[in-house]
Amino acid sequence: GFKDQAMVKVYTAGSLLEDREIPVAFQETVLRDCADMDKELIVESRCEQLTEEKLAWATSINPDFTVAIGLEAYDDEVLRFHVNKGFTTKAWDRAVANLKKFDLRIKTYLMFKPPFMNEADALEHCVKWIGAVAERSDEISVNPMNIQRGTVIDRLHRHNEYRPPWLWSLVEMIRRAHPLIHPDGGINGDPDQVARLIVHPTAGGKIRGSHNCGRCDHEVVAAIERYAVSGSLMEFDDLSCDCEDVWRSEVMLERQLPVPLGLSKPRRGSP
Repeated sequence: GFKDQAMVKVYTAGSLLEDREIPVAFQETVLRDCADMDKELIVESRCEQLTEEKLAWATSINPDFTVAIGLEAYDDEVLRFHVNKGFTTKAWDRAVANLKKFDLRIKTYLMFKPPFMNEADALEHCVKWIGAVAERSDEISVNPMNIQRGTVIDRLHRHNEYRPPWLWSLVEMIRRAHPLIHPDGGINGDPDQVARLIVHPTAGGKIRGSHNCGRCDHEVVAAIERYAVSGSLMEFDDLSCDCEDVWRSEVMLERQLPVPLGLSKPRRGSP
């Protein structure tokens, strides 16, 4: 059992609150047992299940849990063409408004560098998405893309048409997003942050996950994971490696490249 655990996560690769997938009796058992044992409960859910009616039922059994939503991108164009999520930002807005009514905690998942997006755009977009969801999320978890076998991205990667994110991009993203979640610009993880930002590079340092040159990867991954705990930008102060210049010139070059026909139009106001 999980009697000794303080937290219970129910990630069903779908939604605990989905009646067609999960028997209602099981949903009720999970909600009630965690409430009775005073465990912190995190459930994953899709936006469309988070109706007022469903949440009224769930909170009557367990009034205090966290709902994690795989939003991936706060941008309808990206949701449609890059991530194929089958919902829009409006659906997330509605779900979050309902969760707030019942005073439930919200964990929002975003994706860094989905397919068909270059490094420079990924950096710019992800910072913007963090800013857009920060005030309405208790926790933001950014998942840098990694390559699973047998997927579209696996094919692109094999043909040298996709590189998983640089770890330097993740550090830069955190540096830029930090002031958005610390309204007074606090450097040292001040207590009145808007949301907690967690970046977890799955397979970090490996060729199929976020990586740099190989020499500095371990150190940079460790700093990113420390930031998730401390909320302090000082974690990145002593990082340096020759490959940072390679990364920087690659991102600058991508910013200057013309957008090929048929791809998304350049955003107004992008550098």
